[in-house]
Amino acid sequence: MESRMLKRLAAYLFLTAVPGAVQPLVAQDFEGVVRQRTIEVYLDALADQGLDVSSALFEISIDEILALRSRLEADGSMTVSEDEILIKGHLMRMDASDQESGPGYATIDLRAGVTRMVSLDEGMYIEVTRADLEQMGGFGGEFESDPPTVTETGRTRTINGMNATAYEVSSSDGESLIWVSNDDPELTRSFGQLVEGVSSMSMEDAADPAVMVLEYGVPVLVQALDYDMYRIEEVMSVDRRSVSGDAFDPPTGLQRMTMQDMMGGAMPLGGGAAESESLGILGALSEMESPPAWVEYEVSGGWDVSGREDDVVMCSGTEDGFMGRSLGDVIIDLEADGPGDGRHEMSIYVADMTGRRFEGRGVLTVRPTGEESFGFPIYDVEFEGAGLESRDGGVLSVRGTMACAGM
Repeated sequence: MESRMLKRLAAYLFLTAVPGAVQPLVAQDFEGVVRQRTIEVYLDALADQGLDVSSALFEISIDEILALRSRLEADGSMTVSEDEILIKGHLMRMDASDQESGPGYATIDLRAGVTRMVSLDEGMYIEVTRADLEQMGGFGGEFESDPPTVTETGRTRTINGMNATAYEVSSSDGESLIWVSNDDPELTRSFGQLVEGVSSMSMEDAADPAVMVLEYGVPVLVQALDYDMYRIEEVMSVDRRSVSGDAFDPPTGLQRMTMQDMMGGAMPLGGGAAESESLGILGALSEMESPPAWVEYEVSGGWDVSGREDDVVMCSGTEDGFMGRSLGDVIIDLEADGPGDGRHEMSIYVADMTGRRFEGRGVLTVRPTGEESFGFPIYDVEFEGAGLESRDGGVLSVRGTMACAGM
């Protein structure tokens, strides 16, 4: 489990989170450091502790949830992390000391349309520009399902010294109670533009509940329920102070990797590396002798579809677990419960661009091939899920194989 903001800025950064068009920022924008705490815990673990795993969880104090930490962290049912977000007008940086590849951080420059993911242990950073995503044509758009509904509750409270108002957000993905504050108008404006910029090209996060309430203020406490997880994101402090512009630049001496490097250099090219640079990303992909990533799937039970799709898969395999996602006509998202290679239980959802979505549990088997793509290990992954359910009561099964380079 990872912070949702970290997912936004790291795991999916190079594919889906390059900022789109952004309104110009005005002079007096926020500058400082926001400290955030994220708690994620599986609902079945809370049910085992005798808690009602409905929206009644929103009324339980965070301290009461944290009191379960020692029992639930040991088996991976709960994670707690704290992150610092540095903001300087159109720039944002999030440090991730527990990042998969070790210490590092992610930065976004909305004005330049550039995102960078820095891994200090690996001595490298990945850089993606708005032009890269435009050339690739993106990976789809927003789902066509009904948009989330936002309801003001009229409830107010003070959260870590900030006056906040509560909003309920309901969607096909779950329910959220979000507390927003307008105590600092400059922070509201800067944070809103930054988060909207990050989410503007992200198929999953464009309807993120926290994004839906940005017009009302900065989310200072997000309590969110989906089909198997309870997530709490809390702003612990806001510190207005000068932030050096150097903090948003990668350290000197690190290897720079571009999208052309990631995609064009992943496999042997028919025309050679020099020719791939002149062809650009899409040309390089078309010249590859074999695809760098693919997924084969078979879905049955009310939605019968099968096929193979190339060049639409991303994955992350670490000592903490495995995450895989395909972003083609059929969207398949896998997240293993356990670390390492081998067979693991997992959470899975299967969806398409019409808003159809089925979620549930399954098993996957991760096997490293022993090969690498630009320094990243290549995995073969077999997956299977039965009894996946939709919000309207539909049930289906899915099975398939995925191959990808773990980022």
